Amino acid sequence: MFSAILAQTPDLQAGIKGSSALLLANCLGGVAAVAVYGLLIGFPEYLYFILIMLLVTLLFAQKIFSDSPTAALYSTAFTAVLLLVGSSIGEYTGDATANFLKRIVQIAIAALYIVTAFYTLNRLFIMLGYRKRPTPAATEANVVDDFSPA
Repeated sequence: MFSAILAQTPDLQAGIKGSSALLLANCLGGVAAVAVYGLLIGFPEYLYFILIMLLVTLLFAQKIFSDSPTAALYSTAFTAVLLLVGSSIGEYTGDATANFLKRIVQIAIAALYIVTAFYTLNRLFIMLGYRKRPTPAATEANVVDDFSPA
């Protein structure tokens, strides 16, 4: 699933940026889910669960619906909180920390796969002549030479 999300834009730079954003958002959500799970283990009552989830939902909603450029990260993080807490409070499902670590490893493997695939395809297209070799970025020496008086 994560590979399909990351492969929507077949560009190496977009893949790297999307992978890092997905990892960051899931780490944020995972930390929040582990905290919620820890609070629920300390006092396992249904009303307490409802109040904690209400508080977490309101905190994330404040960030999601703000004008901040990081609002999309909080949306993904909130999804991770719901998935991790929901999958951790069952009778035979394990704890939130284990589920969080599994999720991060899965996302990291998917990100590595997508970035490697895009890099390999980019190099292959260059070798076959479908794409031109990227021009090197300007170095300090070139920039200084451009502005020196003639």
